[in-house]
Amino acid sequence: MIAPAKGIAGLIFMLLFVLAMLIWVPVTRYLLLFSIPIGAVVALILSFWHKRKPVEEVPQNKRPLGL
Repeated sequence: MIAPAKGIAGLIFMLLFVLAMLIWVPVTRYLLLFSIPIGAVVALILSFWHKRKPVEEVPQNKRPLGL
């Protein structure tokens, strides 16, 4: 199956697909119910972590072989 993947058409297609899965496959309701809070907690933990320990840019050797 080829699905439109660009722009607003792709977004609409995926929203309709998720809605159809929620209606016709009951197990996906529980998956969505648990995955959203878990994802939010992981996002908060990562946000807190990177605020306390920001990623430092490591200078790279532009000529690693010395050429």
